[in-house]
Parts: sequence; C-alpha cells; structure tokens
Amino acid sequence: SICAHLNFATLKYPLSVVPRRALAPGTTYLLRGMHRKIKNLLSEQQIPQSLRADFPVIVDADGTVLWIPCCPPVDPFRAPGTEDELEIRCFLQKIQAEQINQI
Repeated sequence: SICAHLNFATLKYPLSVVPRRALAPGTTYLLRGMHRKIKNLLSEQQIPQSLRADFPVIVDADGTVLWIPCCPPVDPFRAPGTEDELEIRCFLQKIQAEQINQI
C-alpha cells in the first residue's frame, strides 16, 4: 500500500520519515498480531536489497514505527474507519545515479 490511514488520536506528534538504516537492528513491526522484523517484511514485499537501507519508514515523536510504504500500518495505529484518521500517501520514485551525485 502506498497510502495509510492512521488513527489520529493515538499518534504522538511530530511524525517523521527516516531511512530504515536509522532504526535499531532487529526493529519489529506489529502486523496482524505478530511481531515481524522489518528486514523480513521488505524482503517479502520484494523490495530490492539495494533499496532497503534507504527505504522510508514513518515514525512518531518517540521513534515508534507507524508505517512502512508497501505494508499495512502497524496494528495499534491503524484507523478504525472513523472520521478521526490521518491519511498519509507515499510516492516512491527511482533516483538515477547521476541524480544522487547532484544531491
């Protein structure tokens, strides 16, 4: 999914986007009642290994992982389908080697 609906009331602001490499090794993701390693989730979603270290992760003010694009939101923060929700959209774009040198 490149769109997540999070429960507005349960979030601790500000939210941030960090690369996966900024997280502690072995960080887990609560999905459907099971803790899963982020490394394994990205592999299952067939994200190329060359992109995984820099893959975006949405975290709250405490550094708690809320959502990784291409995966459902973390269980405690998933919106219950009410008006009290925050929608986050992610647009992923390939960056060419020439563009990286310009950044």
